[in-house]
Amino acid sequence: MFGLASLLLGPSLWGAPADYRFETTQPQFRMGGSVPIVVSLTHVPSGKLVSDAIIFQTRLEMTVRGMDPMRAKATMPKPAGPGLYTLQAPLTMAGAWTLHLSAKVQGEKDTVVGTVTFTVIE
Repeated sequence: MFGLASLLLGPSLWGAPADYRFETTQPQFRMGGSVPIVVSLTHVPSGKLVSDAIIFQTRLEMTVRGMDPMRAKATMPKPAGPGLYTLQAPLTMAGAWTLHLSAKVQGEKDTVVGTVTFTVIE
């Protein structure tokens, strides 16, 4: 998507890592052993989805009051369409979950990091 434009215009085309936002495509998921979670990555100033990001780190956790966070392993994302990335994760407990993501975006020298929150229902 960026290809030639990134090479010609350089990193200033996209700005800082803080100019990006991860979002889930749905706010709720059903509890299950291997649930697909689709996230998008958007360059906020332009409103455009980022299709060629390399998501290299994920951490999925659920905070329960009075306890250490419950963690689940999520597979590394696979492209699911322009600007969309699919992870598989065991969502075995109902409640509010947070997915932490780190990505490399073409034209950005620094890592883009973000979180998405969603609810798991029975």
